[in-house]
Amino acid sequence: MDPITRFKRICRAHELPLYAEKYVNSCKNEGGDSFDRFPNVAGFARSLGIGVDLLRRVRRRYPEQYDAVLALLEDEALNCGKSPTILSAYLKERLDFGEKKESGASESGAERLKIVFEHNISEDGG
Repeated sequence: MDPITRFKRICRAHELPLYAEKYVNSCKNEGGDSFDRFPNVAGFARSLGIGVDLLRRVRRRYPEQYDAVLALLEDEALNCGKSPTILSAYLKERLDFGEKKESGASESGAERLKIVFEHNISEDGG
């Protein structure tokens, strides 16, 4: 079965959070008390054989599953002992916890740059 068909079946069966839990456990070391790999959205999508965009589309059709997956990944991120700078960037970028712009798009927190050309094309000749 191809990965997309398999992914759709997982979602229809409401098993996406279970697969996320398996993924998180696969990132832990043998003792299971710390991580060999940092569990993340891209890694979870990869473990399913799909891309991040397809995983994010689940939000519309299966919002409760998507929220459960994000909650699991957020909890693991907050408790993994990684650098606060790395965690902040990860939470903002991948888990959509950044500030919201008026249009609803995520804002990274960086100041916006506005370039203004102060010349009149008809006076300056082009």
